[in-house]
Amino acid sequence: MLAGMVFSVAGWASEAAVGSAEMPVQYIGPGLPDSKAPDGRLMYSPGVQNIQVYRGNRKPSSLFDGGPGYTYHHHIDLACWKGRFYAVWDMSPVDEDTFPCRLVYSTSSDGFNWTEPKDLYPPNEAWNLRFYFFRASNDRMLVFAAGPRKNVKRMKEKMKSVLLVREITADHKLGEIYTLIKPGPDYPASFEESKDAGFVAACREAYNNKPLLEQQDYGNLLGDRKMKWHKDDNWPNGDKPGDFGKAFCFYHRQDGALVGICKMGFVTESFDEGQSWSLPVVPKGIVTGMAKVWAQKTADGRYAMLYNPQRGERYPLAIITSDDGITFRDMRVVHGEEPPQRYSGNDKNLGAQYVRGVSEWAGDAASVDKSAIWVIYSVHKEDIWVSRIPLPIVADTKDAVNDTFDNIQTGPRVPGWNIYSPMWAAVRIAQDPAGDNRYLELEDREPVDYARGIRTFPAGIAADVSFRIAAGQADRGRLGIDLLGDRGARPVRLILNDKGQVQTTNGQETVDVGTYEANKWSEFTIRIKDGRFTLVRDGKAVLKDAAPAEPCSMVYAVSFRTGEFRDKVAGEANPDLPNTEEPMEKVIYRIDDVVRK
Repeated sequence: MLAGMVFSVAGWASEAAVGSAEMPVQYIGPGLPDSKAPDGRLMYSPGVQNIQVYRGNRKPSSLFDGGPGYTYHHHIDLACWKGRFYAVWDMSPVDEDTFPCRLVYSTSSDGFNWTEPKDLYPPNEAWNLRFYFFRASNDRMLVFAAGPRKNVKRMKEKMKSVLLVREITADHKLGEIYTLIKPGPDYPASFEESKDAGFVAACREAYNNKPLLEQQDYGNLLGDRKMKWHKDDNWPNGDKPGDFGKAFCFYHRQDGALVGICKMGFVTESFDEGQSWSLPVVPKGIVTGMAKVWAQKTADGRYAMLYNPQRGERYPLAIITSDDGITFRDMRVVHGEEPPQRYSGNDKNLGAQYVRGVSEWAGDAASVDKSAIWVIYSVHKEDIWVSRIPLPIVADTKDAVNDTFDNIQTGPRVPGWNIYSPMWAAVRIAQDPAGDNRYLELEDREPVDYARGIRTFPAGIAADVSFRIAAGQADRGRLGIDLLGDRGARPVRLILNDKGQVQTTNGQETVDVGTYEANKWSEFTIRIKDGRFTLVRDGKAVLKDAAPAEPCSMVYAVSFRTGEFRDKVAGEANPDLPNTEEPMEKVIYRIDDVVRK
């Protein structure tokens, strides 16, 4: 790292002007309270919904012609085209970047319900990229892949110098495959041979868009046109950091600068749309590692940056926000859940990682959802997830909470709630089939994960939080209810266990406070004040003046979770975890009338 030119937090030049080439962006605020906790013990960004798009599985599938499924899934991207989201990722049987391989896509009209994946390019005839989409100015949508290499069993990023291209048509079909960059005898014909003038024009526009192609590692696709900082000789004293230049993303700042951010947090800016770039620096306060960083302008004119705020680990997935695209604040959790990794494999890092959103070149996400931004990422490089982050992105909830759910449409979108919804542990608004009452429903069939809903509320040192619960069964399953405080504290903990018992804690002691019956509603109120709490059930105090399980200076949320709390990240799977291929018998919990007084 170049002293006085490429800065870490410790070596920051305090005299650098904010927003200058020496300090293009900065983060003001604390980092992780706990680097080992799945959520870092950060507070949750209010209203974020996490939805699992694809769950890796070894079971035979029609996608694999009846053969065993692939369990490596990674290298994702997200686009929006003609009212649909498009998610793309790559698949390999076990390990990263190995043959055989598939590049697949799934679509959704709402972001919550996704189609089964299909091949984006023929199997084994295309490799993954850092990006996949380009919506041209003539309203043609292109989708890319790296050209395959003969006799290569494991692909490396520097080998990806051939770019394949095809169109996604307005009626959501895939067009003929061509080569955009470096056509040759082993690849499809050059796009210039297409008889579709509109397609050719779109390809030429993509070819001439330097920031678009700069998203691939080391500027490989640009050849001599690439950013000069990819060459050692252009750095002062020829001292180029070896980890610079991978997985760029770009956004336009309010002052017109095009800002580029890549792995390890290097940032550079351009005022001529990518023709020239400032010397890359590592900005003040932004701590990130070898997973991707994503930054974008939001529809309300603000900015968001998402990344894993650690050098070595790829969890949690956090967000910081900015009014001007320069100074970012308020680190909060977007995805803080880390279930056990189920399948072994080379380079299968743990965590929610390689986050991407809908880039400036990848369509208009607002055509599907004007009130949120959406991002995509992989978890443990074996499952694909998206997150809906509502606008405006706020650090804290200010409005009072009185959720009856009766005026909310049934389905997976739950306004105001943080939702963690695996494919086999769905969270949704449901309705009583015998009446018109609606409620939040947590269903769980997942052998190694759980469903979770969190409701943030105005933070305070005292609070009355009430809710009603009806379990669909009393002889199996588990529902954990926690009040959440600062630094990830869970001062009040309530459990409906698999023996029909209701339990809580008084300090470190577990206390039985009654029983519950299947399909029978009970109302609970937790009153916390002066560092103690009282638990009331159906109007009767069942525990008074109890000690918290953990000290905290305030409470800001209530959490409902269909499994045991995970206070640390489990290690990598080696060997594969057994008994994860089939869903279990489901359990259901219904939650209603959530009020914070």
